[in-house]
Amino acid sequence: MLALSRRSHYGDSRMKLYSFPMAPSARRARMFLAEKGLTAEIVDIDLRSGRHLEPAYLAINPQGLVPVL
Repeated sequence: MLALSRRSHYGDSRMKLYSFPMAPSARRARMFLAEKGLTAEIVDIDLRSGRHLEPAYLAINPQGLVPVL
């Protein structure tokens, strides 16, 4: 979706925010990014269908929680 708008001193970095739109902590993370003027690709993880327990997501976050940056 959206790429990081600032370059870090390590080169061109990209961020992905894995979140569930209804989760309060994920909403807080999106608001923080917006307040700081940062943009990140947002990947919605459907907690109701159990996508956070699939092996592909557990490889990103072994605890299976959202949000993950």
